[in-house]
Amino acid sequence: MTYPTNSDDLDSIAHSSSEALRMAREVLAGIEKSREEQPALLAAARNAADAAREATIAEQPWAENLQFALTETLTGEVNGVASFPGIEAKEIWGSRLLFDLIGCTDNDGEINDVLSRYFTLLNGDTAHLFIVMSAALVTCADTLIPMLLDDIEKYGNNYGARVYLADAARKSWELNINALRQTPNYEADGDE
Repeated sequence: MTYPTNSDDLDSIAHSSSEALRMAREVLAGIEKSREEQPALLAAARNAADAAREATIAEQPWAENLQFALTETLTGEVNGVASFPGIEAKEIWGSRLLFDLIGCTDNDGEINDVLSRYFTLLNGDTAHLFIVMSAALVTCADTLIPMLLDDIEKYGNNYGARVYLADAARKSWELNINALRQTPNYEADGDE
């Protein structure tokens, strides 16, 4: 190993070290500032989302997004009307649901409150809620999760996250419902 013997070399090393330390301190200060500002910014973003939701629902309620078709018996006799959302409505409302769920805090029951609100907004129609929830899941799996995983890999150098999620899928399929039913606290539907 060689050591610098020239004072100019030592000055250059000291200056580089000092500059690197200054830059590291700036990065850390920026992180701390972001951490301190996050609660206020998050509250403002949630309030803005609430206001936008109320205005949009007042202007364009769910029923305005529906299309209708006559239903017929096997003999061709009209026996009712079926309603269903258009593709755009399904995708937009699915994205809204996804981001409303993601915006939930850690408060107990907030996710259930969001789901209940959507059930009410969709006039209690479980078929419509299923369509919107499906769109939310597809948006999450197709768009949001890949972006988050890319950031985790790029900025966090964690290349195990995708593997962990793939293994979580395996574990979820390995869960044995019959074994769950044999646990002491399990109550089947209708059991008293």
